[in-house]
Amino acid sequence: MPADQPLRDDHRATLTSTSPALRENSLEIVERCLERLTTTNEELATIISEADLIAPNRLAHVLSSYAKNVGRQGVVTSGVESLATQLTRIGVAPEHYSVIAEELIGATGDVLGAIPDHVVAAWSTAFQELAELFASIASEHATEAA
Repeated sequence: MPADQPLRDDHRATLTSTSPALRENSLEIVERCLERLTTTNEELATIISEADLIAPNRLAHVLSSYAKNVGRQGVVTSGVESLATQLTRIGVAPEHYSVIAEELIGATGDVLGAIPDHVVAAWSTAFQELAELFASIASEHATEAA
């Protein structure tokens, strides 16, 4: 899903109706996402696994909070800020977040089973929006460090 495509009203409605399933399964989705990364982006998987700083439950918490507060970016920004800071320190670069977003949507399907196309489109857009927030914060940290 293109990064410049904002959440539409129909996406918001879909996200609101499906967020309980995502929240309930967020830890399993994140763990599956990290497993998927080992085959799709070995470099990123290695960075994350070797650092042992990000427990899947931290990312699952951010994901769950995001799902609960879709469209209210300010509500999840502090959790994203904290996690993005740690991820930047271990070597996760701004461009990695779109990869993670793609793997999250695949992991969501792996965990929840067949997902209708309109739900995939909505969550793809939402995960990309979340990835852009992470990337923006990571870019700020990189600029400050330079």
